[in-house]
Amino acid sequence: MNIEKDDKYKDSSLSNSELLISIIVPIFNASRYLDECIASVINQTYSKWQLILIDDGSTDKSAEICISYVNRDNRIEYHHKNNSGQFESRRLGIRYSRGKYLMFLDSDDMLEKNALERVVYFVNKTKCDCIVFGVKKLLGNTVCDVWKEKKNHCIKNKTELYKKVLSDAKYNALWRKAVNASLFDGVAVLSNMNIKNGEDLLESLQLYKEAKNICFVTDVLYSYRYNTESITHKIDYKKLLDDTLYVDNAVLRFLDQNASLSDVELKQIGIGYIVRLIDIVREIVSRYEKEERIALLEYLYNDSFYQAFVKKQRYGIRKIGGKSVVLFLFNRRKFGVIFYLESIYKVIRHYKNRIVGCKKHE
Repeated sequence: MNIEKDDKYKDSSLSNSELLISIIVPIFNASRYLDECIASVINQTYSKWQLILIDDGSTDKSAEICISYVNRDNRIEYHHKNNSGQFESRRLGIRYSRGKYLMFLDSDDMLEKNALERVVYFVNKTKCDCIVFGVKKLLGNTVCDVWKEKKNHCIKNKTELYKKVLSDAKYNALWRKAVNASLFDGVAVLSNMNIKNGEDLLESLQLYKEAKNICFVTDVLYSYRYNTESITHKIDYKKLLDDTLYVDNAVLRFLDQNASLSDVELKQIGIGYIVRLIDIVREIVSRYEKEERIALLEYLYNDSFYQAFVKKQRYGIRKIGGKSVVLFLFNRRKFGVIFYLESIYKVIRHYKNRIVGCKKHE
């Protein structure tokens, strides 16, 4: 359904003046960017909002910053808890929320000035349960990438929805969604509370299942800051590997129970998971000493999910380009050949970067 051209959605019983939006911000030692984050909400063109700041046991000046804003604006509230991770912080925020719609904002990111106004516009126009909006990714103050739709459209058919959102990891994040709060009433908490990579995808799966109508819009409403000092960018690849295997396995179980996908459609989704595993393999090869990386690769190779879903399937590996070579070698446990090829690739990349750098200074 094309949102812009469907006039029957113009008459909504939900007016702008009635819609409260709750924005939940998990915080852990975020003092560097927290002022910008909070200011991006205060400066919204739409004023009916509730900002919920959840401090996950910060030891820097985050609490001081939060309290200073609470004292200035009664739409802002601050809650402190012992450190237990982002998932628990969001859950606590949901419990404190009063809004009909919820949004999630990371403490080093920002909302565009008209974000809430546009969310309310699309809610009024479509009566959808979930809006997925565009994202601008920043490295410092430079825009390095933009995720956005080619056109505004809504999806009600579950099979069509799952094919779209599970074939592209860009749809995983909760922070690029505005969600009807009622959807969380029936959403079970994660069965594995130790998951730190991919919990957004598992949460989103349940939201997609509960939602009657999901709208994807072209508006870029969120600025994601790639913060190299953030804890989320200090990667433990053993943990990442464990979480990836757990989450991918959970996604496939979900699809098996809730979607009517053909083998071809399931394999199309599976290609994305294979590519992600190959990327992890390459990172392990480049970052660990020989004994550690062999142990990690053996761990992946012998994993039951990998054996059942990846190794024994045929996905038309031409679709994953040059990475198919790594997959071919890995499936045959030719780890030494992978090490050799990656070392050559590293040298080529080094000299390529030097050449590009020289050309920039000519």
